[in-house]
Amino acid sequence: MILLLIAAPAGYWTALLGAFGGAITGKTWWVSAREPHVSYPD
Repeated sequence: MILLLIAAPAGYWTALLGAFGGAITGKTWWVSAREPHVSYPD
């Protein structure tokens, strides 16, 4: 299993990292948008 992951093409890793980063960004934005007490100074 590990060997298959290591042998994966670069495009696969790029897509995986992109999806992971997008999920983190989306969750952070969603949590921030749902918390009205969070304010950003101008």
